Amino acid sequence: MFLPIYLDCDHHVIDTKELFRGTLTQTCAYPREVVKAHRPATPWR
Repeated sequence: MFLPIYLDCDHHVIDTKELFRGTLTQTCAYPREVVKAHRPATPWR
């Protein structure tokens, strides 16, 4: 499981989302999808 933790400037947790699931030894995480998943959580967008 790939679970990014989004932090603000003071290192407080803004959001966490499960983005990808894989096997015990492998999961594919695409940087484009990580950024796309975070965009709605930002207050300026």
